[in-house]
Amino acid sequence: MWISHFTGNRRGELRLETLRPSAGIRWARAASCLAIMTAIAGMPFAGQQQQPPPLTPHPILLPEANRPLDPNQQMEMRERNEKHVSFEAANAVRKKQIDEDTAKLLLFAKDLKAAMDKASDGKISERMIREAEVIELLARNVQTRMKLTVGGK
Repeated sequence: MWISHFTGNRRGELRLETLRPSAGIRWARAASCLAIMTAIAGMPFAGQQQQPPPLTPHPILLPEANRPLDPNQQMEMRERNEKHVSFEAANAVRKKQIDEDTAKLLLFAKDLKAAMDKASDGKISERMIREAEVIELLARNVQTRMKLTVGGK
């Protein structure tokens, strides 16, 4: 675009001069026009509403989580549940045996202590030694059962 303006000379006469703009100004004008046209092209028209993008039907959970189990997987799951139940039953039996053996251990220890207190001369009889061996055996049995836990954990 050419710029025109009036200039005066020494005699007071007006003269119309036309100046050519520099190349940098021309490129700046072209870039701004292009930016304005792109912005206008992206705007919706006055009567038209902008619609949201269509929703694609995606399940909330992954398909692997919703699929039914095949017969082999059902059998494996059933076996795991049965093992778990049998492990719990075996642990319950083990705990019951520990409780019974602990009660016996306490009873034998009280009997041995009473027998030791009655023996005033300080002699230990063979019966007391056997009772002490039985107590020791029972204590080791309780100790090993307490360490043992049946199960897959």
